[in-house]
Amino acid sequence: QPQADSFLALFQDPDNPSTPPDFTPLAPPAGATTPIDIVVTLDAGISINEGDLAIPNGIRVQINGGTWHAGSPALTLSSGDLVITGATFVNDTPAPTILVTGGHLTLRNDIIEESTGSSQAAIAILGGTVDLGTAADPGGNTFNVNGAGMFFLYTTANPITAIGDTFERDG
Repeated sequence: QPQADSFLALFQDPDNPSTPPDFTPLAPPAGATTPIDIVVTLDAGISINEGDLAIPNGIRVQINGGTWHAGSPALTLSSGDLVITGATFVNDTPAPTILVTGGHLTLRNDIIEESTGSSQAAIAILGGTVDLGTAADPGGNTFNVNGAGMFFLYTTANPITAIGDTFERDG
C-alpha cells in the first residue's frame, strides 16, 4: 500500500494547495521525442483513495488493478494520458465516481460503481476525452448505477466511445 500511495503522489497537481512546497513533478527527460510509458500493476488488495492525477505531457501511464475508493471522487484526471485496466471504482459520496476535467482517460475491463449514497454520475466528463471501448478494442467495462444516478454526465463536445461495455441499474 505505501508503494501505491508513493507512486500516485508522483502525479499530483503541483497547483493543488495540499501539494508540499518542495514537490517536483515527474517529467520526461529533456529532448524526449516520444512519450515515456509507465506501467504499474497493483495487487488486488491495494486500495487507492481519492486518486487525483495530473499526468505531465510526454508521459503515458497505465495502471492495472486495484480498488479505487471515493472520498469524492474515486479518480480525478485533470491532465495527461491515463489507461486503467482490471480495476474496481466504488463510491458512496455525493460526487461522481470518476471525474475527468482534462487529459485522456481509457478504461478497459473495469467495474465502475456509481454512488450508493446519492444520485450522481458514474463518470463526469467536464473536459478532456474518455475512451470506454471501440470496435477495434472493446471496453469490457461494467457500469452499475444505483437509484436515480446516471451513467454519464458530460459538458464537452467530445464524443464518448463505449463499445463492448455492460450497463446495469441497481445491479
